[in-house]
Amino acid sequence: MLIEMIAQVLILIPAPERYEKWTINEIPTQVELIHKSGISVSYDAEQAPCNAIPKSGQMLMKEDSSFDQRCYMILDKQDPQFVRRNPQYWLRIKNSIPKKDLE
Repeated sequence: MLIEMIAQVLILIPAPERYEKWTINEIPTQVELIHKSGISVSYDAEQAPCNAIPKSGQMLMKEDSSFDQRCYMILDKQDPQFVRRNPQYWLRIKNSIPKKDLE
């Protein structure tokens, strides 16, 4: 039952590439991707050079600003940390069961 619930939650999280807009979360080491459906998903990230080339599983985000361009690298787009639909409440996403046991 618990495994089924975890799988259902993972299915509802949109692919990171399908975001509408993004922002730096209140935690400066996280990027928040906001999707058309209203779901916000937060990923671990770090500031990176804007000419950095993402490795497999990473994603480079560039701030659109006319005076100061800052970029952030999502470290693992397959590992979201938090998700929310309500602006006041984040749900932590962490496997309580090791990934190998879910397969």
